[in-house]
Amino acid sequence: MMVMIKKILNSFYEDLKSIYKSFEETIKKNILSTFLFLLIYITLFFIDPLIREWFSKIHNYVTDFIFNMGHFYGKFYLTFYAILFYFILGVILQKDYFKKIGVLLLKSFLISGFLITILKSILGRSRPYTGNGHLTFNLITFGPNEKLSLPSGNVGIAFVFSTITAYLVDNKIWKCFWYLMAVITSFSRIYNDQHWFTDVIMAAAISVSITKHNIKRSKKENRLEGI
Repeated sequence: MMVMIKKILNSFYEDLKSIYKSFEETIKKNILSTFLFLLIYITLFFIDPLIREWFSKIHNYVTDFIFNMGHFYGKFYLTFYAILFYFILGVILQKDYFKKIGVLLLKSFLISGFLITILKSILGRSRPYTGNGHLTFNLITFGPNEKLSLPSGNVGIAFVFSTITAYLVDNKIWKCFWYLMAVITSFSRIYNDQHWFTDVIMAAAISVSITKHNIKRSKKENRLEGI
């Protein structure tokens, strides 16, 4: 057990180094694209209030049902049970593949969650329901929760889970369904006045990028050979 934990921690550290190196190389190779992306993202901050207002006008029984589904999908316990499921399935079927999927899910969840948590504390953005406005930042803060809006933790969890689950089956309908669930989760956070649009955009970008990088690295190192 201790040997396995040591291997996971070491792999976690190596993944962090790999992600940093990949991020650095991507920026160097795509300076103009990176600049344009940042410019567009910053511009989106100015339409945050408009998007919040639009979502506040579509509340009804149907949208309540849809976005409540998204609310639960972005919770930690979904990923926790999924990780347990893959590990247990791997033990029962004696298939390392399922254990590797569990490890991949765990590492992607921890790394993206680690980065999202750090950014939340550094930026200290006020949540919409506080009424402080979309450009209120309390730099370097550890709480309360109402000052930890950017990026969205729930959206980060949803996209990690969806990206890995979508990867498992090479079918467009399967992939679209799981990404749709993550998108619904993103909209649910705006719908419930917990986050701004730019909060969910950043969380989705971080989680998808990290998870896809981990999948690519695992495949390259033959850690995700088929069943």
